[in-house]
Amino acid sequence: MADMSTPTAIGMLTDIASETAQQLLNNIRYTNDPPGSTMLPELDKHILKNLPWTTPKGKSLNRGDVIEIQGPAASGKSHFLYHLAACCILPTEALVVSLDTNSEHTVLIEGWNRSVVVFDCDGRWDMQRLYQILTTRLKAAFSKTHLPPLPHKPGTTVHFLVLASLSRLHVFRPTSSFQLAATLLHLPKYHREQMPKEEIRLLFVDSISSFYWADRWRAEPSASNKSHRSNPLIHVLRALQMFRISHGPAIILTNWGINSSTVDGTATGTSRSPFFKQHLAAPYPAPLDDPPRQNFSGPPNILPLAFHITLPFPFVSQLQLDLGHSGDSVDQGLDQALHDHQRREEVNRGEVVGYVRIPRTDRAEDLPSRNTSGRFTFRILERDVSVT
Repeated sequence: MADMSTPTAIGMLTDIASETAQQLLNNIRYTNDPPGSTMLPELDKHILKNLPWTTPKGKSLNRGDVIEIQGPAASGKSHFLYHLAACCILPTEALVVSLDTNSEHTVLIEGWNRSVVVFDCDGRWDMQRLYQILTTRLKAAFSKTHLPPLPHKPGTTVHFLVLASLSRLHVFRPTSSFQLAATLLHLPKYHREQMPKEEIRLLFVDSISSFYWADRWRAEPSASNKSHRSNPLIHVLRALQMFRISHGPAIILTNWGINSSTVDGTATGTSRSPFFKQHLAAPYPAPLDDPPRQNFSGPPNILPLAFHITLPFPFVSQLQLDLGHSGDSVDQGLDQALHDHQRREEVNRGEVVGYVRIPRTDRAEDLPSRNTSGRFTFRILERDVSVT
């Protein structure tokens, strides 16, 4: 009779950790083929400086990164996504044949030539705006060559490249947290069957707060037992984590900015901070709340944030704050700015200010700048999002 204390071959095999071929491929790609950079110089510089151990090949975005972009309405969150989507779906380069000289020219476009999946929970994803941004960037790339200017009418090279880029964009429009979770769970099947030759490099949820009030209403009847399972958002977080592990995209979540943080120690006791408290209930990650949010017994945060971006103010409100007219109406501040030459230039620039913060982790404790936050800007123009 076999000794029950002696491990069997089958028992030893079951103790060995396993992973799918897709997970193995993602682990290899993590080092050898990171997604890329945000192409926002100040933002990339801060990430590379503060998290050098997570940036193989000098790229600010890594496979499996989870990034939260928080801010009020009209603060630039969607345009931030349009910018990253354009970077991802545009080709790396294009081969153009000049009919005049019967010669071939390689045009450097510097896109990633990869796919983006968008969960448009607000129903506000603007395809025409993205088409406009793609067209502008392609025309700018062609303008750097010695080729004659190319139109972007149907049937032309620019139009063809825009349509080819948009074919790598996949948009879903769930109407509840349960639909969002179910779609995420079926995304691997969709990937296999509908886009087998494409690689999902970015995944957007815009916005993760879209169903906040409906979910809160659903959770109220069971609030007495303090159970995290009453929150439908937990199914979304679990589904995102599963896809993050299996396919390794960089995941970007936009989030509402509802409750402003305050800063103690001013002449009036407290003042408004550019940051916001996390309004979504646990286990949604809130590593930057101050003071830390009290958690209940249950699973830990199941979707770790790589870094957090705050776009604190709508552009007009930000301009009003800069003008120092906090007691005036927004219209009065804007009107006065338009009559001041210097301020009028700021309005026309469409500049948006953002702040990036990196949550403290056990791995980041030894970094000297772990407590710093970085500042970056980008501009919303009539036909593009400018990073310079």
